[in-house]
Amino acid sequence: MVHSLLRRIPDHKLDARACELRDHLANVKLVRAEAVRLGIAPASVLEETSEATRKKVDKHREELSEEETLPADAERCRLLRQVANDLRVAGRLRQSAEAFRRALLILPGDGWLIYEFARLLKSQASARSDARMLARACAALRLAAMRSGTDSGLLQRIGESFLEYGEPKRAAKAFRQALEIDELAYRAQLGLAEVALSEGKLAHVIHHYNEAARVAPDKAAGRLARREADYYARLNDDEDYLAAELRRMNWLEGAGRVQRLTARLSFAALLIALIGSSVDQAVAGLGWAFASSAIIGWSGSLVIRKLLAARGRAEASDA
Repeated sequence: MVHSLLRRIPDHKLDARACELRDHLANVKLVRAEAVRLGIAPASVLEETSEATRKKVDKHREELSEEETLPADAERCRLLRQVANDLRVAGRLRQSAEAFRRALLILPGDGWLIYEFARLLKSQASARSDARMLARACAALRLAAMRSGTDSGLLQRIGESFLEYGEPKRAAKAFRQALEIDELAYRAQLGLAEVALSEGKLAHVIHHYNEAARVAPDKAAGRLARREADYYARLNDDEDYLAAELRRMNWLEGAGRVQRLTARLSFAALLIALIGSSVDQAVAGLGWAFASSAIIGWSGSLVIRKLLAARGRAEASDA
């Protein structure tokens, strides 16, 4: 489904994660076989290999003559980059890191390769809940931006990743650099609108969405940007509409809290009911009653969230 659907959607409508699934979602057995063919050891072996040993190998490779290794290394780097991304999407982060390390030894200044390595570091940071690894991912993104040259598309993806990593100021800088290179950078305008929204600058949000609608590559993308611009313009101009939307968002957040609470209560009550059946039928009956009430509450909050999820109409109030 991913291959059939996402390959029919233009890049400007896909975020980074969707692009990664489109390009690198593959059969795990085939990915493992390709990693073995390229000499990437299993994760258990890589964990036992000391850093000193890897440095010795890297130093030996750097001492090789560039004229002798460049043609073969260029192809090997391409294969390593492909398998590194495939391994990351497959969840084999340690092997992916090794493949990226070897590819970066061959092409240390390639902006796209550094950007993809930064995405790997973010995956590792999320898996380990490691703030230092996230800082390394941001540092890699900054290096990728320095090596981007005149590639507007790369700068837009870097900006989106900075937003994802919680760095709106650096994201805005990357988006502006992309616009300096290409005034028609649609995703850069959308990104700047998101940055402005995070800073509470509604006028800037409206401006960037209007610009995105102006440079949109197709009608659907233009309608999306225009709809967002109209919505935030009414929020900015109509105080009654703003108050109504704030109430809706507060109710939506409250319904979400109720849904999470009732989900936990239903699981706890089901556990009491199942255990209580072997102890006392009265306890089991009480557990089933609580579980039924919690499930009803969860269903009700789900319906309320569905109703509250829709925005109010964005047409001007005096139209």
